[in-house]
Amino acid sequence: MKIEEYLNDGANWQAQGVFAYLKGIKPYGMCIDVTRYENCREQGYIFYASKGGKQMNVAVYEHRNSDALCIVAFECSPHLPSREEVWENMNDKWDVTKSFNGGEIKECAECILDIFEEFESAFE
Repeated sequence: MKIEEYLNDGANWQAQGVFAYLKGIKPYGMCIDVTRYENCREQGYIFYASKGGKQMNVAVYEHRNSDALCIVAFECSPHLPSREEVWENMNDKWDVTKSFNGGEIKECAECILDIFEEFESAFE
């Protein structure tokens, strides 16, 4: 099978890189789940973890107007997060928690881990 067709779930390569990084390091005993994020041309993932009746969500995707790797982080009650909830936590398409230059996959993944670590530490 051609490499560009293998594991083609629709997410862009940068979001897939973040997914692979997080999956590969098994982050510090945290239980992080994942679902797809689909917003027309912006395709990625929503990572989420629940604790103490609260849930931290972090959407990751490549912004289609700039090719920047973006994350949007938000809390909610525990459930499968949706793209609508990502949008509800943004004022407009440029309102993100943090953005990274194209290719800064490790930096983005480490930032996501920091967000989850801060969330987890609030319950200690």
